[in-house]
Amino acid sequence: MEEIKLSKRLTVAAGAIREGSRVADVGCDHGKLGAYLITSGRAPFVTATDISEPALKKARELFDTLGITARAKTVLCDGLSEVRAEDADDVVIAGLGNDTIIKIICDCRWLRNPEKRLVLVPASHHERLRKSLYAAGFKIENETAVYEDRQFYTVITASYTGVLEDKGEAFCSLGKISGEDAEKYTDWVYKRNKLILSVPASRERKETAKRIVSYIEEKRQ
Repeated sequence: MEEIKLSKRLTVAAGAIREGSRVADVGCDHGKLGAYLITSGRAPFVTATDISEPALKKARELFDTLGITARAKTVLCDGLSEVRAEDADDVVIAGLGNDTIIKIICDCRWLRNPEKRLVLVPASHHERLRKSLYAAGFKIENETAVYEDRQFYTVITASYTGVLEDKGEAFCSLGKISGEDAEKYTDWVYKRNKLILSVPASRERKETAKRIVSYIEEKRQ
């Protein structure tokens, strides 16, 4: 069977999937993550969704080549709109922006279940996604920092609690970041906010940056 090779961040995301869980891979692109989860034995069934029919065609071709079409299906839809609760225990959303990820989550009522797990790999604005998750009643369980292709990523696992929390900017700047790249990630956030303090910026932005810098300095003591 053909070996599926994943990027570093998708390898971490795959490892965050609970073994034996049915998986929905939202924005699956060409289906490599879903194929890996099936062929590695981590997931018994994968539903791969995308808004692009050409992307789903590539995913179907990959599933067919690997002989896993009985355990992986593709669905043309926006987010999770055509996915049933019984088809997914864990939901992966990787490579999409903060606003899109939150919209997908908030539009899917069956995700408001503590037994469902979210595995999220935002393309950008990590701090906004953290804040939005807590505000929507979800709790971040774990985060793993990933440095890849000269860029920082975070792999977030979260689940629903129903408790709406207003987390501050300082906490949301790092969340619960961990992993071998966590210190480099922390330093990246720190330097970015130190820079804001040294260049022209709005008063509000500078005050936020100051709180984040102080927060990180306190954590490092």
